[in-house]
Amino acid sequence: MFWHMLLQIDKAMLNIFTHIGYNVAPRNTEGNKLPLMMIKNPDGSPRWIWHAGAKKPYFLKFYNISGLRPLAFAIFCHVVFLLRIQRLFFANILVKLQPSGEQPILLNVFESKQWAMFTGTVGPNNKLVVFHRGADGNEFIKIAPGRSAQKLIDNEFKTISLLDEMIPVTFGYPRAKKESDSVLRLSDISYAGERVKYLTDEHKGAIYELTLKTGVNSEKLRGKILTEVSNKLHTLSYTGDERIPRVLINKLQEIYDTYENKSFKMALNHGDFTPWNMYSNVAGINIYDWELADYLPVGFDAFHFIIQKGVMQQRKSWKQIREEIDLFIPEEVMNRWTKQSSLKRDDYLKLYLLVNVTRYLYLYSKQEEWHVQINWLLGVWHDALADLTKRKNGARGQFILDVFNYLQGRSYAAIKFPNISLDLLPKSSDIDLCIQKKDYKAITQYIKTHPSVKHITIEKKSFMATARVFLENNAIICLDLIWKFKRKGLVMMDAQEVIKNSVTNIYGVKNMEVTDLARYIGLFYGLNNQEIPKHYQPIIMALRNQKEKLDQIIFKGLIEHELPNAALTGEVLKAASNQGMKKWTNQLNYLGDIVREMLFQKGLIITFSGVDGAGKSTIIEKTKYELEKKLRKRVVVLRHRPSVLPILSAWTKGKAKAEQDAADTLPRQGGNKSFIGSLLRFAYYYADYFFGQFYVHLRYVSRGYVVLYDRYYFDFINDSKRSNIQLPKRLLNLGYALLFSPDLNFFLYAKPEVILERKKELDYATISSLTDSYLNLFGSLSKTKRGAYIPVENIALDETLQTIMQQALPKIA
Repeated sequence: MFWHMLLQIDKAMLNIFTHIGYNVAPRNTEGNKLPLMMIKNPDGSPRWIWHAGAKKPYFLKFYNISGLRPLAFAIFCHVVFLLRIQRLFFANILVKLQPSGEQPILLNVFESKQWAMFTGTVGPNNKLVVFHRGADGNEFIKIAPGRSAQKLIDNEFKTISLLDEMIPVTFGYPRAKKESDSVLRLSDISYAGERVKYLTDEHKGAIYELTLKTGVNSEKLRGKILTEVSNKLHTLSYTGDERIPRVLINKLQEIYDTYENKSFKMALNHGDFTPWNMYSNVAGINIYDWELADYLPVGFDAFHFIIQKGVMQQRKSWKQIREEIDLFIPEEVMNRWTKQSSLKRDDYLKLYLLVNVTRYLYLYSKQEEWHVQINWLLGVWHDALADLTKRKNGARGQFILDVFNYLQGRSYAAIKFPNISLDLLPKSSDIDLCIQKKDYKAITQYIKTHPSVKHITIEKKSFMATARVFLENNAIICLDLIWKFKRKGLVMMDAQEVIKNSVTNIYGVKNMEVTDLARYIGLFYGLNNQEIPKHYQPIIMALRNQKEKLDQIIFKGLIEHELPNAALTGEVLKAASNQGMKKWTNQLNYLGDIVREMLFQKGLIITFSGVDGAGKSTIIEKTKYELEKKLRKRVVVLRHRPSVLPILSAWTKGKAKAEQDAADTLPRQGGNKSFIGSLLRFAYYYADYFFGQFYVHLRYVSRGYVVLYDRYYFDFINDSKRSNIQLPKRLLNLGYALLFSPDLNFFLYAKPEVILERKKELDYATISSLTDSYLNLFGSLSKTKRGAYIPVENIALDETLQTIMQQALPKIA
C-alpha cells in the first residue's frame, strides 16, 4: 500500500523535498515517515501540502479570503478539520524522508505537525513558502530554489533592514532572519488582521511616509529604471512571442519615448502593494512580502493596489478601474506626494504602467504555460495604455484600432472592408464582421467596457446584432456582428466557411476572401431586388470563371444589369441549410425576429417646420444621411401628413397629376374663404392625421424606424392658408390634443432678409409674422411636456445639423 502511494509522487514533489534538504527514500529503506495531505493545482501538481496530523487548516494562511466563494471554501475547510474528516476530501500520501545534508532546513518544522507549505506560483521567481506555528511564535519561511528567487528574498531582507533603520510609524512589517542565500525566516504579522479592499487613508499614509523619507530626484535612479525598461522592451520586440500583442509593446515604447528625457520623482515602493500582501487591524496596517521593493516612480504602490485588486479579485474593466483611481487618487493627493511636481497624476500613472507592464511582460515571455489571470491583465493593460495614449484620430479611430487588436486572436472575417490602414478609415466607415456566435458575448462585453465608450445600444436578431457605439466627443460607430448570412428566412451563405476562407491583409485585418465577398454582394443585392452599386461591380468579376451555378447567375446578372431574384432564390433554396427542418427553423427564427422587433424596437418621430426658404429640405436630407449611414437606422421621410389619404384634388385629377400641380403651384395661393368648405377640407386632412398616426406607428415606429416629417400639423395651426383653409386658430389648436406627440419638433427659422435671398415665395411681412407665430406656438407647447419643441436659427448648416443630432442621439441611445 505504501509503495503504491509513493509511486504517486510526481517529479514536482521530488523537487520540493530536494530543495528543502531531503531525499525521498526508496521502498524497504530507512527513513522518517511523513504522512502528508495536499490540495493540487488544476494540472495535478501539488499546491498546498501539510502534515496529515494537523488539527487546523494552516494552508489557509496562503489563501486570500475575499468574496463569497473564497469565504465559503475557508468555512468548508474549517468544518472538515473540526470533524476530523480530512481524508474524505483531500489527497493523502505517505513519504519516507532521508536528510540529504547535515541540517535539513525544516527539521524542527517537520517534527511538529503545525505547518503547511505553499509550492509557489509557476515561473522563474517560484519559491516555496512554509507557515509554521512554533513555540516562539508563528513564522513564514521562504525557500528559494533558483538564483532568480534568491535575488528576491535577498532584496526583501535588505529592504526590511532599511525599514528597521527608518522606523516607520504608519505601518508594521515582519521581523526577518536570513539563514542562507536561499532561506529567509519572517515573523507572522497577520494576528487579528483583515484584508481591506479599498485604498484607505491608512494605505495612503504608508505611501506618503515612504515617499517623504525616501523620495529623491535622482538622475542615476531614473537612468537605471529607464535602462531596464528599454532593454526589456528591446528583448520583447525581437522575441516574437505571439501571445503578447504587438500593440502593447508599441504603446509602451511610445510612453518610454515621451519620458526618456523627462524628470520625475522616485521613492522606495513596496512593488507589490496589494490587499493580499497586507493586513489591517486596530493598530494600523501590517505589510509583508517586500521582495519586489525598489525605487520606483512616486505613486507606483497606489496605482498597483487599485489595478491589481480590480483585475485579479474583482474582474473590473479598465473603465471601472479608472473611475476608482480618479476617486481615491485625485490630483491633489498626487501633488502632496510629489511636492507639486511638474508632472500630473496621469503622467505618473503612465510611468507606473511603463515599468510594471514591461516587467511582467518580460517575465511572462519566459513562462511556457500561462495562467488565465495573465490574459485578464493583458486586456486591462491594453485598454489602460490605449486610454492614456489616445491617438490624433480621436476616440473613434482609437476604438477601431482597439477592436481589431482585440479580435487578433479570434476567428472572423471583415465584410466589405477597405484594404487600407485602419488609421486612414473615413469617418463615415462602419464595421461589418462575420463572427462565430460563441464570440458574440465576449466581443460585446469588450465594447461595453472600452474606456472610450459612453453608451452602447444593441439590436439583436437570431442571426446577427447591430451595436451602436456612442464614444467620447459625440463620435459614433456601428458594428454589425453576423454569425449567419440571412435574408428574411433564407440562409444565403455558410458563415463558418467564410471565416475559414478569410485572408489577413498587410494591416492585420482578416478580410473576406474575394470570391466569398463577390458572392455575398451579389446575393445581398439580388435577393433584395436591388442593383449592385457601381463601386462594388468590379468585385463581381471574381466570379467570372467560377463553376458554381449560383456564381454564374450572379456574374450573368452583372453583365445584363439585372440580378434575377427568382433564379437566385431557387438556387439558394437548394442548400442544405434551407432544407428540411432547417428550413422551418429559419422561418420560425425570422418570425421571431419580426415579433422581437415590434415588441422591443422603439423608433422615433422628428418633425421639421418652418417658412419656405428656412432650409428644411437640406436639413432633412442631411439628417437622413446621418441616421442611415452613421447609426444604421432605417429612415422614412413623410411630407406634411401620414398621407394615408391622398390630397383632395387627387380624387378629380388623379394622384400623379394632383401631386405635380401642387408642386408647381406657389404656396398660399388658394382662394377658399368658405367656413363650411374649410371645415370639410380640414376634417378630411385631420382624418388623415388621426388615423394615419396609427398606421405610421405600426408600420414604422414600432419597427425601429426614424420618421422624419417635412412639415407637420403645426402648419395647420400657424399657416392653414397654405392648405387653403380659413378656420379659427383655437379650433385648429384643439385638434393637436388628439394626436400622438412627436419625439422631437424642430422649428427652423432665419431673418426675413436671409430667407428672401434663398427664396422669394413669401414677402418680408409674411415671413416675420409666420416666424413669430411659430416661435410663440413652440414656446407654449414646450410647457406641456408633450415631446420636445426646439427652435433653431438655421444660418450655418453644420451647426444646425449638430444641434439636431445632439437632441436626437440621446433619444436613440
